[in-house]
Amino acid sequence: MSFQTDIMSSDDEWEETLPMTPAPRVRTHTWDTLDTVEYQNKGHKYYNDLGDDIKLHNFGVNDSGRLVIHRCEPLKDPSTGLKKYPTVVLPSSFDGYDKVLLTMSLFHPNCGHVYVRFPNLKDKVEQRRTKTGLWANPSNGPFRLKKKAIDKGTKDDVAFQLGVNFKFHVPGMEPCFVIVATPFENGRLVTNKAVRSKSFRVQSKRQHGQTNSRKRRKKSKEINKLNTDIQAAQREKEILQREDTRMSYVNTEHQRFMHNLRNKISSIPPGPAKIALLHASRSIKKETTVVL
Repeated sequence: MSFQTDIMSSDDEWEETLPMTPAPRVRTHTWDTLDTVEYQNKGHKYYNDLGDDIKLHNFGVNDSGRLVIHRCEPLKDPSTGLKKYPTVVLPSSFDGYDKVLLTMSLFHPNCGHVYVRFPNLKDKVEQRRTKTGLWANPSNGPFRLKKKAIDKGTKDDVAFQLGVNFKFHVPGMEPCFVIVATPFENGRLVTNKAVRSKSFRVQSKRQHGQTNSRKRRKKSKEINKLNTDIQAAQREKEILQREDTRMSYVNTEHQRFMHNLRNKISSIPPGPAKIALLHASRSIKKETTVVL
């Protein structure tokens, strides 16, 4: 069993007193096996059809009544004055599972699945991060999320990513997100039991109207466009690298199968079946290009 924590990321400056987390449930699958679990990317309709049973606590509300994260404006408990972290509360129906996959996605009509990194957890609980998202034990919830944090080694953002970085995918619209929880049981993701949160936005701080000059707004728009282009290129590179790894594995398994098949053909009695197998498993010659 291995546990993944975010000891390499810089922590928020906020602190608050927490109750002790409950003891973990008995696990039926090791955390190491989660690296091989495939998660099929979904589009807007899939997320829209999910029940919005995940509760989001300590999120702000903007003038339009929409949930919003202001990364640079921590919420405070009016009675104690302590800073409060954004918190994800899973439905009680998840108590029967020992693992759940937590993911985030853009939530816009006509928008395909866009990979959004799920924020690091504030608390050191049972968890494992894979290429699909963050795995956690539901019994360790509710889960507090970091608002704003940078990995000390890579300098990457490991908390909520700003919505402005995703405007490239939803031109002319303010990006919004949802959090999705998919339970894991008997070695597979139970997608028909998945649930999501209500949609929310992520901003650096509260918007107080436009006071910048036209020239400055134009420059800021150009910079944001460059940032989103870079982000999109990086995500596309990650997708291609994962696909290359998968295809290399499939090709290796195919070569191993054909090798074993050729070794077995000699024991097959002469006849049409043996001739067909010999033809199907023959070596394919590759043409060599000669450059003069």
